Amino acid sequence: MRDGIDTVAALLNDATRNDVQRHEAAGAVAARTVEALQKAKAAIENRAEVLFSDGAAQAEREFTPRASHASLESEIRAYIREQAKQPDGPANVRAAMLASKDVAAVIFHSPGFLVGINADTHSKLRYEAAEKFAPEAYRHMTDSVALRELAPKFDKAIGSVRNSFYNPTLAAKASTRVQI
Repeated sequence: MRDGIDTVAALLNDATRNDVQRHEAAGAVAARTVEALQKAKAAIENRAEVLFSDGAAQAEREFTPRASHASLESEIRAYIREQAKQPDGPANVRAAMLASKDVAAVIFHSPGFLVGINADTHSKLRYEAAEKFAPEAYRHMTDSVALRELAPKFDKAIGSVRNSFYNPTLAAKASTRVQI
């Protein structure tokens, strides 16, 4: 982007070209810059997907249900369902989850309807469980979210390149040039 801006700025002072030629050249610079920005955006989106997949897989491994703990996990689910009905229940569930990896594992691998927690709260608790007991997985997932928020900013940059580097109408006049 910076190279494109510098080149377009230099074109403004190029005494060997007229306005049409400057805009034609700036159009080529804009096309290269847009292509580079699109490649960077695609790389960021790809990296975000890889990071999220890796983080989710790490968290799944960390909280995998264990057959030897099946009855304990059933009791924990029952406790969570009962607490979810109480006014201060969600806070109690969160405290229990942060204190016990077994509770965190049940919340993480159990669907929300089995533990009586709404989808938003369940999702938040899952992320908190990962943050507490699988920090590397949590870091990957949060980095992924940050990258996903960055990618749309490239669309804005691409639009500004197309709007500010050159005038397409003047650049199109170059096609009327007679070659000798």
